[in-house]
Amino acid sequence: MRTSLGRCYPRRRIVRLNEILLLPGNDDLIAEVACHEVAHVAAQELYGEGCRPHGPEWCELIRDAGFEPRLRVVAAGPEPEVRRSSTESVLYEHRCLT
Repeated sequence: MRTSLGRCYPRRRIVRLNEILLLPGNDDLIAEVACHEVAHVAAQELYGEGCRPHGPEWCELIRDAGFEPRLRVVAAGPEPEVRRSSTESVLYEHRCLT
């Protein structure tokens, strides 16, 4: 994974997380990204395949888990995969592709 922190394949019940999340200091971020992606699988299981990826059912699951539903999260990372800030530190941006 080069441009996202997580990916989900709901029909196959597969969630992939970027290894950047394993770096020290990313505990809160890994929880949020994992919840975001797993909520796609849960929404489809609970509400069927017609459930929109970021629809109201998905948002409710995210809120019930204690997170704010959002599609983008920026995290510090060691490789120039997405963009550089003005100070040249490297950033990853979680962009949900579901």
